[in-house]
Amino acid sequence: MALFVLTYATIDFFLQWTATAFTIVGAVLTSANLYPYNVFALYIGTVLWTIWAVRIRQLSLIVVNSALLAIYMGGVVQGIRELYDLYILTR
Repeated sequence: MALFVLTYATIDFFLQWTATAFTIVGAVLTSANLYPYNVFALYIGTVLWTIWAVRIRQLSLIVVNSALLAIYMGGVVQGIRELYDLYILTR
């Protein structure tokens, strides 16, 4: 009976495809103008891409994804505030 072995290649594969999926979902949500959900999806995708870039030590990807994280953080904070106002303060 073979056990599933978690290797660096498996982790990298999972990170890349999960990040890709979240980034595509974020783009679809953006095109459908579904704010703030688009920002959350793009933020998760960018976090995963940043983790992958750090794992492979690719400086250019680390820099671009870190900049995107800083930019998206403003949107995430604003989105949380809007959701709080919508669902908590209206009760």
